[in-house]
Amino acid sequence: MAEVSEFVYAYFISKEAIVRIKLPKTLNRSFEHKPKVVFCNLHKTLAEDMGVFSHNHIVYMVGGFHGWSSPYEYDNVYMFDPTQFDERDFPVPVENIEQLPYSKLAPMVNPFVIHIEAGFYLLTITDRICKSSGVPFPLRFQHFDPTHKVFETWPPPPLYPQDCETSSLFPPLRCYFLIRGYIYLCMGGQTRTHAFKFNTMKMESEWECCNAMLDTFDTKCICFPFGHFGNVGISDEFADETWILVFLNYAQPTTYYVTLHDDGYIVPISSRF
Repeated sequence: MAEVSEFVYAYFISKEAIVRIKLPKTLNRSFEHKPKVVFCNLHKTLAEDMGVFSHNHIVYMVGGFHGWSSPYEYDNVYMFDPTQFDERDFPVPVENIEQLPYSKLAPMVNPFVIHIEAGFYLLTITDRICKSSGVPFPLRFQHFDPTHKVFETWPPPPLYPQDCETSSLFPPLRCYFLIRGYIYLCMGGQTRTHAFKFNTMKMESEWECCNAMLDTFDTKCICFPFGHFGNVGISDEFADETWILVFLNYAQPTTYYVTLHDDGYIVPISSRF
């Protein structure tokens, strides 16, 4: 999302177009959310299944995929500054999109984007085609530094546990989110769900299994926020060292009253829909 004064702009990408929606920063029930098509007919110029995110008004379009019979994954990065155009000029010709050279992006298809203060993390599958071999889909994990406009490849999540469901087109991701510098990732299995965490605040960090955290939720009969993808709403810390987290659990807003340990473990106290 790109911030401009008292508003923010959210960008959405499809096979055909990039759409921008203007949103107020504060609650305003009378505000009309009018979507604007920024670009159209993208498939004629750019790859399919690109990732899109924005920083300081600059919209980035990364990666992509082309072809089913002979699939090819792209490592291209494109930039566009919508503030250089009046909304009356939308949709803008795609010739105004600038390609970013030397970005060091590894090929990514439809990446999941996680925004942190120091940049963006992108997580993606590396094979868009569902193979009949049953081989688990590998994941790719990268960090984007918007200051220097370069990507860095980080350690990918561990290989899927043997009981993970790998027969579907996409990997069995049940949720991913960021809390206080930790990225959490859950993958569904035939016998249980597997959880991993990654410390973005530690140099040379590695993914760690945290299934015990899920077991704590089960023991307390509190449903883990499966179905949430992206950033999480978080309160300030209370005097008793507890927090309130807000998730979109399968589009159902859910609050969790928790304690957050320095090692990244989330200990639930209660939850409310």
